[in-house]
Amino acid sequence: MNKPKLLGICVVAVLISIAVFFAVSHRASTQSGAVDSDRQSDPDQEKAPPTPPPPPPPPPTGTIASPIPEPKRTLVGVTNEELSRAQQLLTSGERIATYAIGNSHERAAVRYADLDDDGTPDVIFVHTSGDAATTEHIPFLKLDVVTHNGDSPTKRFSIQLAGSYVYTNIYDQAGASFDVRDITGDGHPEIIVTSAVGASLGATLQALSFNGESLTQIARIEGHHFEIIGKGAGKPVMIRSRWKDEPTVETFLWNGKQFQADK
Repeated sequence: MNKPKLLGICVVAVLISIAVFFAVSHRASTQSGAVDSDRQSDPDQEKAPPTPPPPPPPPPTGTIASPIPEPKRTLVGVTNEELSRAQQLLTSGERIATYAIGNSHERAAVRYADLDDDGTPDVIFVHTSGDAATTEHIPFLKLDVVTHNGDSPTKRFSIQLAGSYVYTNIYDQAGASFDVRDITGDGHPEIIVTSAVGASLGATLQALSFNGESLTQIARIEGHHFEIIGKGAGKPVMIRSRWKDEPTVETFLWNGKQFQADK
C-alpha cells in the first residue's frame, strides 16, 4: 500500500475517533446535568410549605329549633276570683307561679289560710319577678304573705326562695311542691315550697313557720325526690329525700326547732 493512501486511512480513523469521543462526552454531560437538576429539585420540594387545610364550613344560618313545648294543662285547685285577688297584689310583669300535678292539670302556688289564728285569712303565694332569665341573671321566686284588712291588703313578709321555678315530680305522690299544712304537730300550719334552678341540679324543699311576727325557716332539704310522711294527728311528719340515680334515702325528723337529718 502506498504512503498517501495509508495516510488518508489514518486521517479518517482519527476523525472518526474524535467524533465518537465528542458524542460520548456530550451524552455524558447531558445525563449528568439531568441528574444534578433532579437532585437540586428534591431539596426545593422538601422546603416547600405544606398545602393548608381547607377552611371550615360556615356556621348554619338557620334558627335553632325551639324545644318541644309543655303540654297545655288545666288549672285546678283555685277559683278565678281567688287567683285574680292574688294577682292584684303583684306589680306589673309579675305572675303567680304554677306547677304541674299531672300530664293534664296544674295548680297555682296560692293558698288562703289563717297563719296566726287572728281570725283573718292570710294570702300565701309564690310569684315570679317577670324578668327573663339570662346566663348572668337568674330571677328567683319570691314567697309573700299578705293579710287582708278590709279593702286594704297588707304585705307582711316577702322572702326570696332558693329556685327560679316551683319544682314538681308528678310521680312523687307524697311530695309537696307547695302547700300550707301542719307538719310540726303543734296545730298551726306551716308553709312548704320546693323550688329549683335546673331539674338536673336537683331541688330545695323549704319549710317556714310563721309565729305572727316573723317567718322562720325550719327545713331546707336538697334532692330530686321528696316524701312527706304523716304519723297521725298532732304528730310531726317525717321528710325523706333522695337524689336521682342514688339508692340512699335521707330521713329528716322534727327536733322541736327544725327538721334535722336522722343519723
